[in-house]
Amino acid sequence: MSVVYKALDLHFTNVERVCAVKEMYDTATSERTRMLRLANFEREAGLLAVLSHPLIPKIYDFFGENGRIYLVQEFVPGRNLEVVVNETINGFPEAEVIEWGVQICDVLTYLHGQQPAPVIFRDLKPSNIMMRDDRSLMLIDFGIARTFQNAQRGTMIGTEGYAPPEQYRGIADARGDIYALGATLHHIATGNDPRFETPFTFDQRPPRSLNPALSEKFEAAILKAVSYAPADRFASAAEFKVALLDCRPTRVVVAGGLTRARPLPSRILPALETMAPLPAARPAPAEPAERLEPLPVEERLAWSVATGDEVRGKGAAAGDTVLIGSYDGTLYAVEAAGGLVRWRHPTGRGICGTPAVAGDLAIVGSEDGAVYGVTLDRGKMAWRFKTNMPVRSSPRVSGHAVYVGSDDCFVYKLDTASGDLLWRYRTYGPVRSSVLLVDDLAIVGSDDGFIYALAQGTGRQVWRFATARPVIASPVADHDIVVCGSLDGSVYGLGLKHGDQRWRCETGGPVMATAALRDARAYVGSTDGRFYALDLRTGERAWESTTGGRVTSSAAASAERIYYGGLDGAVHCLDRATGAPSWSFPLGKPVPASPLLHGGLLVIGGTDGKVYGLATGEQAE
Repeated sequence: MSVVYKALDLHFTNVERVCAVKEMYDTATSERTRMLRLANFEREAGLLAVLSHPLIPKIYDFFGENGRIYLVQEFVPGRNLEVVVNETINGFPEAEVIEWGVQICDVLTYLHGQQPAPVIFRDLKPSNIMMRDDRSLMLIDFGIARTFQNAQRGTMIGTEGYAPPEQYRGIADARGDIYALGATLHHIATGNDPRFETPFTFDQRPPRSLNPALSEKFEAAILKAVSYAPADRFASAAEFKVALLDCRPTRVVVAGGLTRARPLPSRILPALETMAPLPAARPAPAEPAERLEPLPVEERLAWSVATGDEVRGKGAAAGDTVLIGSYDGTLYAVEAAGGLVRWRHPTGRGICGTPAVAGDLAIVGSEDGAVYGVTLDRGKMAWRFKTNMPVRSSPRVSGHAVYVGSDDCFVYKLDTASGDLLWRYRTYGPVRSSVLLVDDLAIVGSDDGFIYALAQGTGRQVWRFATARPVIASPVADHDIVVCGSLDGSVYGLGLKHGDQRWRCETGGPVMATAALRDARAYVGSTDGRFYALDLRTGERAWESTTGGRVTSSAAASAERIYYGGLDGAVHCLDRATGAPSWSFPLGKPVPASPLLHGGLLVIGGTDGKVYGLATGEQAE
């Protein structure tokens, strides 16, 4: 419904006031739907204008411009709680979860006590709670909150797993927010995401069965809050707060370093029951005893092209042209031989994915929420398909169709010539992984922690495999083995036909990079600071290298070498057989982008806003 920008308020000339500007983001084709969304947005502005609480963002302004509506709010530094939960492998101490519950009870008590009528939030969940730098919380996104009207029924609005049963019938009152808070605390305390379970089954998953370290009192408070019948829950948020305070230990200590392990969600235990537990995060690898001296710039750099912002995506080859996007919102067509920019095509926001080539079109996704078909000869838009959220997945083409994921949780199949929708498949998290097309399957990862295999023709699910954390790496395949990394710190080898696990290689940090496959090996980097060469059949390590620090870049593999970007600010080249460093080229800033081998050149983007063409010294394959 909207997009939010971090902005500077220029009304204040002597001080720097950062704010958040929320702009109406409407893709509806129906005039009635547009009017309803506009009314929702205006309601949010009016609602926030009269609220004053330290856990609710302040509203500064509300105005219209060129047919769009803008809300200027207090900027809240930090991350939403869902991101924090997904990235925290060792879980949270019960004492800290209790304190968070107390804070949310306070703000709910304030909302439910509004006059002349209470305000019901109706979509309480971790992603609508911000954790600030001091680990205190703030409730955000009042886009579907409303002033409660007695005996008035409405449409079901909320999130499956967190929404109470009566809300599915369009009924919302204060006890619905209590249920959602109980579901949120259950998720944080156990790691069990309710969106992946049968709704209203918390009694079948008591918190202590998932995390035995929790106290009986805390478990009882959560289960009372998520009771199926509203009458069985706490009568008010204030009453829920009293129960949580009673769960506090005699001395409350919020640990900075966490030691207890949090059990994995029950949805993934069957897939992992025969595996060893994840290793503890390894310390950063020691620097190599002997550092490579980078070659002189004049011997390695063939050309560079400046863009208006960071370049984090990978380029794609189209004949003698390289297509590459920038966070300045532009798709560039660059002559591979000399770095001449042939044309530029603007989109509404940054481009972080890899373009695809389909006949005479380049197809690319943008953070403005659209997928673009652009002519290769002149860079003119042939078509545009709008999704509901940013597109960070890279399009993949097979025949007349292009497949791409979106942050709106869908995988889309579009017609390459027209951009028309052929089918879409819903996952339960943003789809930032790119689709692997093999043997009539479309295989892709999702932030919901699953790898999905869909039938290319119909979009029906053929199989899915659960990992313990979001999957943003893209699956790749060789014969009957699919290889994909996960933020749970593992690289998985799966059977192509059924998605059965063939092997698993554990690293010491989340795996964000896509593996490069060559000669029965998978080459992939990890944020543990290591780069791995794995046997494709067994997952055993052939070698590992510590050159380049943390790695989020996906590698390019040639006959003799491996190339990738390092967050240490350099492009690295390793010997493919042994992992020994061959050379490095410094860019001065972290290099999360992935390289493209094109002829005898390595084309790679930098966070300094440039695209580089580097001579590899190898013959073109």
